[in-house]
Amino acid sequence: MLRFLFAILLSIVSFLILISLGAAWILVTTPRPTNIKSCFTTEMYQVHICPKDASYTPIREIPHGVKMAVVVSEDGSFYDHSGFDWFELRESFKKDLKTGHFSRGGSTITQQLAKNLYLNKEKSIFRKIREAIIASQIEELLTKEEILEKYFNVVEFGPKVYGIKAAAQFYFSKRVSELTVAEGAWLAMLLPNPTKNYQSFRKGTLSPFARREISKIINRLVSFRKISQANADEALMEMDVLFSRSKPPP
Repeated sequence: MLRFLFAILLSIVSFLILISLGAAWILVTTPRPTNIKSCFTTEMYQVHICPKDASYTPIREIPHGVKMAVVVSEDGSFYDHSGFDWFELRESFKKDLKTGHFSRGGSTITQQLAKNLYLNKEKSIFRKIREAIIASQIEELLTKEEILEKYFNVVEFGPKVYGIKAAAQFYFSKRVSELTVAEGAWLAMLLPNPTKNYQSFRKGTLSPFARREISKIINRLVSFRKISQANADEALMEMDVLFSRSKPPP
């Protein structure tokens, strides 16, 4: 009996040691975002991000409707959480367990920023843990508006289209400050899968999927009280002419 209890105790201690070693390894190998306010090249897509560059867009130049379109689409509780959304994490974990692989994102804007700046495309529990660690550190280093500013300047909006300034020019031949709510909703619609979702632009007309998702984002802006119903009606009408001022690629 004593041998049995000793074996159980030894197993528990060994397990705790392994967990501790694993946690220590993750902490040691997780990048620290100490350079986030300076100029550097991102890990994910090798994008140079620097507040001094001409390609960099300050948050004050991004129209409110455009900024909020991305927030309500990607992370509705962005202003309320401290780096990660526990509800989304739980739903993501449940979906991953059901499918047997990491299929559901569940990442907040801060987590997406952490991933884009400091991590690679690997999909694993270890990367998600690192993502959460970096996100919590970013939340301590930056304000919410600073986080959004970094996010808008590094995120991918299409094949090799990084940052909102490049996206505004690529899709609409506009400056960022000239973007409309409808155009902001289009950019927000791209984010979950930019290389796939940009196909409507390549074809010069919105697909049923794109039209449905853009409408959903515009309506969420109203439900979150970020724009008025009149603004939403105008944006919904604009969907039909989204690409009339630009020339889609062949």
